[in-house]
Amino acid sequence: MLAALPEEELEAKLSQMDFASRTPRTIGDAGELRLEVRRTRQRGYATDDRENEPLGACVAAAIVGADGRLVGAISVAGPHFRIRDHFEAFGMAARETAQEIARELGAGGLALPSHGPRAPPEPAPAPAGRAGQLRGRLRSPTHQARRPLETAMRVAVLVADMFEEPELLYPYYRLLEAGHRAILVGSAAQEYKGKHGYPVRAEVAAGDLRAADLDAMVIPGASAPTASAWTRTWLP
Repeated sequence: MLAALPEEELEAKLSQMDFASRTPRTIGDAGELRLEVRRTRQRGYATDDRENEPLGACVAAAIVGADGRLVGAISVAGPHFRIRDHFEAFGMAARETAQEIARELGAGGLALPSHGPRAPPEPAPAPAGRAGQLRGRLRSPTHQARRPLETAMRVAVLVADMFEEPELLYPYYRLLEAGHRAILVGSAAQEYKGKHGYPVRAEVAAGDLRAADLDAMVIPGASAPTASAWTRTWLP
């Protein structure tokens, strides 16, 4: 939506932003965001590549009214592993849908207005880098508790190979952001890989924990950890 604003309004919005970091990929300053606005104007749609949610992705396109002013936007969002190879396809679909809505509003299918010189295309991230970024993200201070809680819980998040990434990582991060202590627990304190190749490292082995040490537990889906023998013996 920023990309559809006139320059004066864009600069006014930028001056009011605090650029709080939500993930290690969050855009961190006005200069970087201006470059992304230029890329968005070039493409006709915006992208969110794990900038707002650790495993989230999104594309969006502005809807411009008959007077050339921004009236809304349309977006497609989902887990990163489902969108990462289809940013362009989803982005084009969002742009075309936004233009169709604009026509229904009497705007004649106006494309996203261009303001200033166009930026070069954004290079695609190297696949090998995604795993490393996520591995570092799990230990990043960005995802420490945002506020202290008088009744903070200690929550075991069980992990084993072939875990379902969103079912593990989304609860893990939400617990941290809510001020709780989320602990990745495996059969051993080692690295595990999910169904889509994302790695996480268990902080502690299950045998080193007692039920009295915990207030709650998260068990993600897919093939693990319910199929693991250690889970069946440890849960009781």
